[in-house]
Amino acid sequence: MRIGIIRLSALGDCIVCAAFLAYFLKTLESHGQKIHITWFVDSRFAGILEHSPYIHSLELITLKHQSFRQLFSLTRHLAKIRAFDLLIDMQGLLKSALIGAFLKKNKFLGFSFLSAKESLSALFYSHSVRIAYQENILKRNALLILQAQKLLGIDSALLTSELHKMLSYRQEVFSYSKQASKQSTKAVDSLRLIFVLEASLESKTYHPLLFSELAILLDKRLKNTEIILLTHRHKHKAEQIFKTTKSQLQNITLTQITNLNLDVIKALVSSCDLLIGGDTGITHLAWALARPSITLYGNTPKKRFELLGEKTISLSANTKATYKKDDFSINTITPQTIASHVFVLLDML
Repeated sequence: MRIGIIRLSALGDCIVCAAFLAYFLKTLESHGQKIHITWFVDSRFAGILEHSPYIHSLELITLKHQSFRQLFSLTRHLAKIRAFDLLIDMQGLLKSALIGAFLKKNKFLGFSFLSAKESLSALFYSHSVRIAYQENILKRNALLILQAQKLLGIDSALLTSELHKMLSYRQEVFSYSKQASKQSTKAVDSLRLIFVLEASLESKTYHPLLFSELAILLDKRLKNTEIILLTHRHKHKAEQIFKTTKSQLQNITLTQITNLNLDVIKALVSSCDLLIGGDTGITHLAWALARPSITLYGNTPKKRFELLGEKTISLSANTKATYKKDDFSINTITPQTIASHVFVLLDML
């Protein structure tokens, strides 16, 4: 049986959607189905899904900065792909639905008119699920997977009773190369923490000076600890932390790491004992890999984006967040509050 999944972007959304794959395939295979999964993903984020034992083929899609000729070539390629028994649009955008429209399929599943981010996408589906757009992202994706199973003839349990089970296999989905693993080896009997210093928006990022204060607080209780300052483009944020903590850290070593590929990032996050960051893809990855993590919410509503899992803590600065780009309330979460949760997660209390 051939199943296609469309989730092009963004990084964190691809991670959250993929977290359900292991449960999905295990359920189908337990009913005697032989499954082939093809995932359609934006080429910028393909690395997060590569090496997964639950994805049999990746179709890399490039839409940005493409000429009409290149887009036409893409549609011809999509039309030539072997037909799917079931195609699932987990994105709910017009562009993702249009990609599905060019693919051959027996059934096309997505979010309903009132449930999708872009309502017109629902016009392309043969089957849909209805759930409020503002509902938690885990519940939205889980409902889609349960409906997919139903379309394939498998009765599913109620969402409320099945969600934790659906996520219990999530770390199996994400894998990485041996080379990436070698690059991410940590010292024996040491702790490794990661501070995520960037996000898609500055308002989703904790300020470097507050991270500096947090490092100083942690240094008072943690021993033999490395804190990785993870950046992609903004190296100055890590440099600011180095400068403001100079001569104040006795037990903690700071390491700046920048511009890694997603293969190495998966291995690095997998090796950490705790990760702290805003509501962004790398923080979602720690959750997906079942690593202890603290997610800091400011301009995004915690209720909608909170991820459930053991040793996963969510701290919100604004209970009425509405995605405003000038909402920097994330910086009102005190380093003292974060530190207290760090010690709990590391069994220090």
